[in-house]
Amino acid sequence: MIKISTKIRISFLFLLGILAVPQTAFADRLSGAEIQTQISGKSFNFAGQYTGWIQYRNNGSVTYHVSVVASDTGTWWIESSQLCTNYESRSPATQCVRIILGDDGTYRSSNGYTLSRR
Repeated sequence: MIKISTKIRISFLFLLGILAVPQTAFADRLSGAEIQTQISGKSFNFAGQYTGWIQYRNNGSVTYHVSVVASDTGTWWIESSQLCTNYESRSPATQCVRIILGDDGTYRSSNGYTLSRR
């Protein structure tokens, strides 16, 4: 069983990893409306420092699962053209990231993770 402090650390590192985005292959930053349309009700695999999946439900809830290590639930919303999340076990609880559409149809978050539809 994972201690909550490990879960929180992994969650925080997961989100921090999305901030360093190479701008050459991912030049089309999505607007808030585009993010809403393209993620609401969808699930994605993510890759970066950790791998796993994340699901953004139409009702504003979100769940992610990091391989076999950790998972968390919370809420998501759009604010100032950024995707914001608030998770139950993560510290800091709230984080907002920019989403960039890649030429290959994948997404990058501004914390360095690549997301592809499941």
